[in-house]
Parts: sequence; structure tokens; C-alpha cells
Amino acid sequence: MATLLGELQALQAKRVDNRLFVAIDPPGLGDSGPPSSGYDTASIAKQIVDVLDVLSISNALLVGFDVGAWIGYALSARFPARFPRVALIDAAIPGLTPQIGRAHV
Repeated sequence: MATLLGELQALQAKRVDNRLFVAIDPPGLGDSGPPSSGYDTASIAKQIVDVLDVLSISNALLVGFDVGAWIGYALSARFPARFPRVALIDAAIPGLTPQIGRAHV
């Protein structure tokens, strides 16, 4: 079974039109250190925007996978002009997930 890192590296190798591909480990996950301002999605979203500012990236196509989709939702809601296209994959976002299996009255 392929690892997520392997999949990301394959995507980077296939980049189109010299577009930059950036994969960020959220603070406290993967190879990143602990967050400077908290583990909530709004704080992490701001830290990711700070990274994009350092890289001079003014807008981007955003893909969030699993918990990254939670952060991606916070990013796209808080900074909509920076993320004109968003894909949130394989995550149930608290407060937005339909109640499956419950009777609707």
C-alpha cells in the first residue's frame, strides 16, 4: 500500500505548468514542532497562511485530507480570497457532517 508521503511525492513529480506544490505538516504533526499559539483550527490556519506569506504565495488551490480537511475548512472560511478552489477529502467536519442513521423529524 502506498504511503501518503509517496503519493505526495508522485504529485510533485507530475506538477503542471511549473506550479509549485507545497505540503505542510500542521503544527504538532509529522515533522513539525508544536504550535506557537494553539491546536485549534483557526490558530493553525493562521500559521499556515504565515508560511504562505514567507513563500510569497498569494493564492493557492487547497487540498485538505483527513484532519487537514478540518484545517482546510478553517483556511478557506477565514481567507476565501487566498483559496479560490478547495478540495476537502476524507473527513467528517464537526458541525457540518449530516446525521446519518438518525430519524429526521
